[in-house]
Amino acid sequence: MEVNGYKIEPGADLEGANLNDADLEGADLTGAKLDGANLNRANLKGANLYNASLYGAPETTWLYEANLEGANLNNTLLNGARFNGANLSKTEISGHCNGVDFYAANLTEANISSELIYTNFTRANLTRANLQGAHIRESIFNEVNLTGANLEGADLRDTNLRGANLTGATLTGVSLHMAFLEGANLTGANLSRATLIKAFCGGADFHHTNFSRADLSYAHLEGANLSYANLNLANLRGADLAEANLTEANLYKAGLTEVVWDESTVWPEGFTPPEQLD
Repeated sequence: MEVNGYKIEPGADLEGANLNDADLEGADLTGAKLDGANLNRANLKGANLYNASLYGAPETTWLYEANLEGANLNNTLLNGARFNGANLSKTEISGHCNGVDFYAANLTEANISSELIYTNFTRANLTRANLQGAHIRESIFNEVNLTGANLEGADLRDTNLRGANLTGATLTGVSLHMAFLEGANLTGANLSRATLIKAFCGGADFHHTNFSRADLSYAHLEGANLSYANLNLANLRGADLAEANLTEANLYKAGLTEVVWDESTVWPEGFTPPEQLD
């Protein structure tokens, strides 16, 4: 198979190739070298890029608005690649993802098991994506859609999730230590046994969220909506609940030592709040 004068085959050397708008649907590019290639708007639907290299340095590998639906990106080197606005729905991604840009990309139902470092998912669509057990470091998920996504056991320490939509997401056992969740929507999400120590959750929506046995010690929950949340056996030691809404929340055996609250905090009807700290 030849496209734009380039031979498309396993192990092909396509470094710096101009494949903008190329039709590569179902292509076998196993082990191919695509470092610095231009694949803007290319059709790579169902393509096999197993063990391929799309390394984005020193020249950027561009896949702007490319179609990679159902593509195989397992063990693929993606460091520094740009997938802005690309379609990666139902893709398999287990390669190296250091500094990858998925801005506004479609990753619906994608299966991502890579270590994600300095990765940008701003405004990306990860609806029903599987990131179970993923290791995520210093990455950006601003305004991302993670509705119904599976992040069970994922490591999201220090991750920026401001304004993210995590409605109905599975976050059991996840680490959100010092993560940024201001304005995020986690309505109906499952955060049982999750760690949110010192997490920044001001104004977040935790309506009907499950925090059973979660650790929210010293979390910043100012103005958060915790109405109907399940905080059974949760640790809220030192958490800031100023202006928070806990209407009908389940606080059975929740740890409230040193919790901070004010006259605007709404407690469940009939609940006796802890003494306010001076």
